[in-house]
Amino acid sequence: MTRFFAMVLLLGCSSGGGGGGGDDDDDSSGPCAPDDVQGCYAGPDETIDIGVCAGGEQVCDADGAWGACAGEVLPGEEICGNGVDEDCDGVPDGDCPCAPTEPVVARGSAQGHHELVATGDVWGLFTRDDPSLYATILDRDGLVVAGPRQVASGEQPRGHDATATDDGFAIVWHDDPFPDSFVRFARVGPDAEVVGDVVDVASVAGGSIEPAVAWSGDGVGVAWNDRVLPDDDVEVFFRAFDATGRPTTDAVRLTASEGASWNVEIAWNGTGYGIEWQDGRGSGFASWFAVVDAAGTMIVAEHSIPPGANGVLHHELAASGDRFAVASGVLGAITLTVLDASGVSADGRMTVGACDGSSASVGLDAAGSGWAVAWESVYGSVGDVSLARTDASGAVQGDVVHVGAGGYPSVAFSAGRIGVAWAGENTSPSLREVWFQAFCP
Repeated sequence: MTRFFAMVLLLGCSSGGGGGGGDDDDDSSGPCAPDDVQGCYAGPDETIDIGVCAGGEQVCDADGAWGACAGEVLPGEEICGNGVDEDCDGVPDGDCPCAPTEPVVARGSAQGHHELVATGDVWGLFTRDDPSLYATILDRDGLVVAGPRQVASGEQPRGHDATATDDGFAIVWHDDPFPDSFVRFARVGPDAEVVGDVVDVASVAGGSIEPAVAWSGDGVGVAWNDRVLPDDDVEVFFRAFDATGRPTTDAVRLTASEGASWNVEIAWNGTGYGIEWQDGRGSGFASWFAVVDAAGTMIVAEHSIPPGANGVLHHELAASGDRFAVASGVLGAITLTVLDASGVSADGRMTVGACDGSSASVGLDAAGSGWAVAWESVYGSVGDVSLARTDASGAVQGDVVHVGAGGYPSVAFSAGRIGVAWAGENTSPSLREVWFQAFCP
């Protein structure tokens, strides 16, 4: 539909009335053949298919005149607080004053890390509580509207990752026990229910572990680590699926490193899947990066990127426009490295915060024209969680925000707000509450 209306506008077939962007070439009042149909839109060209705005259709009547533009939605006044883009500027609630929400307990008990992702005006929170994974849907203020509902259970699901899709979410995980573990993928609706079948991504003659997933607009890409026998190497693999969960590629091996290639991340930048991982070739572990297309063909060759060979254990990858960014917590510093579409960094590592000790968990997402980075002060313990907003280059803007006591932060940007989920204090030796709070960009 978008391509149809774009073509109509280029041909000068938009309807008139009201100062629309296509009015200079308006032919809606000209003669036409009865029952002819054309697309129409009286708003500015740059607003069609943005937010609520949409083109309509008009039919030629028996007198050879175009009728009204039925079904079009034009830019209107922004209604604050509903997460909808009524003025079609690309930013829901964009002209409204922003205020942070109150911190709330979004999940009463969870183990290990969790994933927060956003679609529309809701947040999806994916947590582990052995032996199951759960999906919980939160509204704009962090209040539970669906779930928690079980996504997977049985074989000790671990290492999960999630992404937002057009109609809900996608989640991947691996089932223990290693070395016979394998990676699985499921679609989850906005009601927190699993949609369709759970899909086995791959089980290549060894243990498939630590998957990552990204949405491309019409399907998902999954990257993961797999043991390759007989040498017992750990390498990076990729496979793509359509929006229904049907595989569109075979499992593609991306690395053939002399050392282990592990701890993989993935993000889509509009033309390809950026894949980042820790690589053991050479001396010490280093961050490596490549880009593959939707068929799994490498379009940017693998290469090392900042922060270089420093043993990064905790890192996140995100995309904004055609750019990528890598956040990491290592050697007492929280850093952000912004990459162009070829994986080249113009500014190198930018320091956004500090942590105690040698490593820290981080969360990262694109936020407006910049980035949002959250991190913990102490890995594996109850320290402090902080949040920084940066510009497009990764330079911190404004004050660093103290989020709360806890760890394992995850961050997602939606409807003009930055959501942060983190594990609070222990409710038992192995369980912690998961808290949520939304902040202004």
